[in-house]
This record gives sequence, C-alpha cells and structure tokens, in this order.
Amino acid sequence: MKAKGLIFDLNGTLINDFESHCYACQHLAKDYFNKEISINEIKSNIIGKTNELIVKSFADKPLNQDEINYYIDIKENTFSKTIV
Repeated sequence: MKAKGLIFDLNGTLINDFESHCYACQHLAKDYFNKEISINEIKSNIIGKTNELIVKSFADKPLNQDEINYYIDIKENTFSKTIV
C-alpha cells in the first residue's frame, strides 16, 4: 500500500521545546494578565492543554473567541521566536 501522508512529531521527541513553551507561557501570563507562574505550575497545570485552555486559565474574566485568538497568537509568536 502506498502511503498518502506522513505524520512527523518533533515536539518533545526530536526537539526539546519545554523551555521555550515555559517562556512563552510566562511571558503571556506576566505581560498580558499580570500573573507570575512558576515552572512547577506549568508542569502541573498547563502542559498538555490546548492553547485556548491555557489562555482561559490566565484570564480573570471570560474572553470572547477573538480575544482568545489574539492571546494565542502572542503565545505562539513568542514560542516561535525562542525555538529557532
């Protein structure tokens, strides 16, 4: 049977991106939600969650989808800049 596609997982397997993920989460929490989060909090409460759930966990009030997407973009851009 001929393969139609390939799934390639670099994240956490070939590339250790944990520090970049932590930095992006800490940056977003501190600069946009005025919250300090520790590496231990990230390990126990954030790792494995979707970006939407991460953003919602930082917010003190309900966010609409446009706001959520805005903060996700910030987190992902920060992550991308640190992983390269």
